[in-house]
Amino acid sequence: MSRESKIKLLVIEDDPDDKALIQHYLRNSNGCDLSFASSLKEADAIFEQRPQEIDLVLLDLGLPDSVGLETVDFFMNNHPGVAVVVLTGFDNESVGKAAIKAGAQDYLVKGKFKGSELEKTINYALERFSAARKMRLILETAQEAFVSINNQGVILDWNQAAEGMFGHDREQALGQNVLDLCLSKNEIHLHKDEFKNYLANPQAYPKRSGIQVFAVRKSGEEFPLEISLSVFEWKGEKIFNVFGKDITERKQLEQLKDDFVSIVSHEICTPIAVLQGVVANFDAGVGVN
Repeated sequence: MSRESKIKLLVIEDDPDDKALIQHYLRNSNGCDLSFASSLKEADAIFEQRPQEIDLVLLDLGLPDSVGLETVDFFMNNHPGVAVVVLTGFDNESVGKAAIKAGAQDYLVKGKFKGSELEKTINYALERFSAARKMRLILETAQEAFVSINNQGVILDWNQAAEGMFGHDREQALGQNVLDLCLSKNEIHLHKDEFKNYLANPQAYPKRSGIQVFAVRKSGEEFPLEISLSVFEWKGEKIFNVFGKDITERKQLEQLKDDFVSIVSHEICTPIAVLQGVVANFDAGVGVN
């Protein structure tokens, strides 16, 4: 493994054969320090003894004290600062994808990977975790609202600026449909089909910045929102990132400008019209003795 310091890896696995296999795969790796736990309870004890000392966890989904995807939820809630690669005995991509949505960096199907793939997965998971933490820091300090959605319009991420703009906490927003939560009823009525078509085929819509819509806050207040969109693919699924800016003040200034121009134009045009009338009357001989 290519790192300046050794990776501190905790394997949470109760099956002796699977433990032995992982140890066998990584025995020739000089870049990894291995620790083992047979349950979430044992893992918690290790974290208490060695806080901040685990870089990545290989997490089995079939433990004595936790089974299935709730294992990921429980671990992520208690140890959010650690990268996670899920080990699943289910040869089913939907389980792995669900684990990633729950916060894991990647997954491996038991009996389907070799040592080289394990090492690559560990390294890539750490790189993604580090990049995600940096991105999270940027997003949480950004002034613009950031919302990430899948191709069904379901909200996957929601930053602090979005909380302040729309009035919904992150926990309230995650899992909700972005149209129902964020857009006005009239906007949904006008653009629902177009939005669905965009999610299905974003390449058909080249304009992805400067898009203006009417959004709605938790209070029910509607406001003009300017959004920019980007799309990328992750494990076969399209993910859409949306940055939004409240342009209420800009719209108010534009209206003031339009009103000012209208008033000035009227004030200028009125005396001109009077003069034009006088000239026309003069030409017609009106008022000439």
